Amino acid sequence: DADFYIRTCDGNQFKIFKTMLRLASPVFNDMFLVGDEQTSSTTLSESENVTNVTEPAKTIDALLRYIYPVRKPDITSLPDLLSLLEASIKYDVLSTPHMIVETICSPEILNQDPFLCYVVGCQ
Repeated sequence: DADFYIRTCDGNQFKIFKTMLRLASPVFNDMFLVGDEQTSSTTLSESENVTNVTEPAKTIDALLRYIYPVRKPDITSLPDLLSLLEASIKYDVLSTPHMIVETICSPEILNQDPFLCYVVGCQ
Protein backbone atom coordinates (compact mmCIF):
# COMPACT_ATOMS: atom_id res chain seq x y z
CA ASP A 1 0.00 0.00 0.00
CA ALA A 2 3.04 2.31 0.10
CA ASP A 3 2.92 5.26 -2.26
CA PHE A 4 6.61 6.01 -2.74
CA TYR A 5 10.02 4.34 -2.90
CA ILE A 6 13.40 5.38 -1.57
CA ARG A 7 16.36 3.83 -3.41
CA THR A 8 19.66 3.78 -1.51
CA CYS A 9 23.16 4.17 -2.94
CA ASP A 10 23.69 0.40 -2.62
CA GLY A 11 20.57 -0.37 -4.70
CA ASN A 12 18.05 -1.29 -2.00
CA GLN A 13 14.52 0.05 -2.21
CA PHE A 14 12.24 0.95 0.68
CA LYS A 15 8.49 1.27 0.20
CA ILE A 16 7.29 4.23 2.24
CA PHE A 17 4.24 6.34 2.88
CA LYS A 18 4.72 9.97 1.88
CA THR A 19 2.54 11.14 4.75
CA MET A 20 4.81 9.58 7.37
CA LEU A 21 7.90 11.24 5.95
CA ARG A 22 6.10 14.55 5.39
CA LEU A 23 5.16 14.68 9.07
CA ALA A 24 8.66 13.78 10.23
CA SER A 25 10.76 15.92 7.92
CA PRO A 26 10.33 19.33 6.30
CA VAL A 27 12.94 18.29 3.73
CA PHE A 28 10.93 15.26 2.62
CA ASN A 29 7.77 17.35 2.73
CA ASP A 30 9.30 19.89 0.34
CA MET A 31 10.63 17.13 -1.93
CA PHE A 32 7.17 15.62 -2.21
CA LEU A 33 5.49 19.01 -2.73
CA VAL A 34 7.74 19.74 -5.70
CA GLY A 35 7.10 16.28 -7.12
CA ASP A 36 3.34 16.57 -6.53
CA GLU A 37 3.18 19.95 -8.30
CA GLN A 38 5.00 18.59 -11.34
CA THR A 39 2.79 15.50 -11.62
CA SER A 40 -0.57 16.70 -10.34
CA SER A 41 -2.39 15.82 -13.56
CA THR A 42 -0.68 12.50 -14.30
CA THR A 43 -0.32 9.16 -12.57
CA LEU A 44 3.23 8.11 -11.84
CA SER A 45 4.57 4.71 -12.76
CA GLU A 46 6.51 2.78 -10.13
CA SER A 47 9.84 3.82 -11.69
CA GLU A 48 8.84 7.50 -11.53
CA ASN A 49 7.70 7.27 -7.92
CA VAL A 50 11.26 6.78 -6.61
CA THR A 51 13.80 9.08 -5.08
CA ASN A 52 17.47 8.14 -4.96
CA VAL A 53 19.43 8.93 -1.83
CA THR A 54 23.18 8.89 -1.19
CA GLU A 55 22.97 6.91 2.05
CA PRO A 56 23.31 3.11 2.28
CA ALA A 57 20.37 0.87 3.17
CA LYS A 58 21.62 0.34 6.73
CA THR A 59 21.38 4.08 7.44
CA ILE A 60 18.00 4.61 5.73
CA ASP A 61 16.57 1.55 7.48
CA ALA A 62 17.58 2.96 10.86
CA LEU A 63 16.28 6.44 9.97
CA LEU A 64 12.92 5.03 8.90
CA ARG A 65 12.71 3.10 12.18
CA TYR A 66 13.01 6.41 14.02
CA ILE A 67 10.27 7.91 11.84
CA TYR A 68 7.76 5.05 11.84
CA PRO A 69 6.03 3.89 15.04
CA VAL A 70 8.11 0.73 15.37
CA ARG A 71 10.87 -0.44 17.69
CA LYS A 72 13.91 1.80 17.40
CA PRO A 73 17.09 0.18 16.08
CA ASP A 74 19.67 -1.06 18.57
CA ILE A 75 22.84 0.47 17.13
CA THR A 76 26.06 -0.17 19.04
CA SER A 77 28.59 1.01 16.47
CA LEU A 78 29.80 4.61 16.64
CA PRO A 79 30.33 4.88 12.85
CA ASP A 80 26.76 3.65 12.24
CA LEU A 81 25.39 6.14 14.77
CA LEU A 82 27.34 8.96 13.14
CA SER A 83 25.98 8.02 9.69
CA LEU A 84 22.47 7.99 11.12
CA LEU A 85 23.03 11.35 12.83
CA GLU A 86 24.31 12.86 9.58
CA ALA A 87 21.28 11.59 7.64
CA SER A 88 18.82 12.79 10.27
CA ILE A 89 20.36 16.26 10.14
CA LYS A 90 20.49 16.24 6.32
CA TYR A 91 16.79 15.37 6.05
CA ASP A 92 15.87 17.49 9.10
CA VAL A 93 14.09 14.65 10.88
CA LEU A 94 12.89 16.70 13.80
CA SER A 95 13.39 14.64 16.99
CA THR A 96 15.93 12.09 15.81
CA PRO A 97 19.25 13.95 16.31
CA HIS A 98 18.58 14.43 20.03
CA MET A 99 17.86 10.73 20.52
CA ILE A 100 20.96 9.70 18.57
CA VAL A 101 23.21 12.05 20.56
CA GLU A 102 21.80 10.53 23.76
CA THR A 103 22.78 7.10 22.47
CA ILE A 104 26.27 8.35 21.53
CA CYS A 105 26.65 9.62 25.12
CA SER A 106 25.88 6.18 26.57
CA PRO A 107 28.84 4.50 28.33
CA GLU A 108 28.93 1.65 25.79
CA ILE A 109 29.41 4.04 22.86
CA LEU A 110 31.51 6.61 24.74
CA ASN A 111 34.12 3.94 25.50
CA GLN A 112 34.61 3.24 21.77
CA ASP A 113 36.07 6.70 21.06
CA PRO A 114 35.66 9.26 23.85
CA PHE A 115 37.25 12.11 21.92
CA LEU A 116 35.04 11.66 18.85
CA CYS A 117 31.96 11.49 21.09
CA TYR A 118 33.07 14.75 22.71
CA VAL A 119 33.49 16.40 19.30
CA VAL A 120 30.05 15.24 18.19
CA GLY A 121 28.52 16.47 21.43
CA CYS A 122 30.11 19.91 20.98
CA GLN A 123 28.75 20.23 17.45
